[in-house]
Amino acid sequence: DFSSEDRFPPIDWAVSGDTELAVAREAPAARPGNPALAFNAGPSSAGRVVSQLLSLPSGTYRLRSTAGRLGERDRLHWVMYCPVPRPVPLLDHRIAASDSADEAMVTIPRTGCAVQVLALELSSGRAGADVRGWIDDVRIERAMQ
Repeated sequence: DFSSEDRFPPIDWAVSGDTELAVAREAPAARPGNPALAFNAGPSSAGRVVSQLLSLPSGTYRLRSTAGRLGERDRLHWVMYCPVPRPVPLLDHRIAASDSADEAMVTIPRTGCAVQVLALELSSGRAGADVRGWIDDVRIERAMQ
């Protein structure tokens, strides 16, 4: 949820410092009064948009979010990994639909992954294809067994 001011990264969302990627909290026209994470990137822009450090116990989880005005399809994706002792990927999920809810499943292993990094990343696109959009309502819930 991006409706409140930043607390303290890495516990809250850490915003990219990439100068070719503009990131701000603002309310989309379709959702006045409900701030989301808005971003704007050129066709050659790629990399991390935001990230957050987590400490989820082992198990299976459902990652949900809502995105809008994404522009070129398949450039935006969620990644999750165990950062230490060496990066171990857990999730790489492309957000393909615009103006809709999205969901992905991720499993945290029983050992070797006490902390995780969840990041929203942007892949480079085709020439002339900017990405302007927003994302909000990010939730991670334990999946029912």
